[in-house]
Amino acid sequence: MSEVRKMLTVEDVLELIPISRTTLWRMQRDKQFPKGHIVRGQKVWYADAVAAWQNDLPLASVQRVSRRKQA
Repeated sequence: MSEVRKMLTVEDVLELIPISRTTLWRMQRDKQFPKGHIVRGQKVWYADAVAAWQNDLPLASVQRVSRRKQA
């Protein structure tokens, strides 16, 4: 039996990633963010795909975001 993959709603994703909802849609459209899936009429993303995307970010961009959050 395969392991169940955790799914994240748009609200979950926006809690993890400090961007606006519009930026999230734009990034997905431009293939800069993992593709979401429609499940029972709701857009969701696999948590492992979002985590992989985060891990692939250049360290410099992550540090810029961290500095902005601290200010």
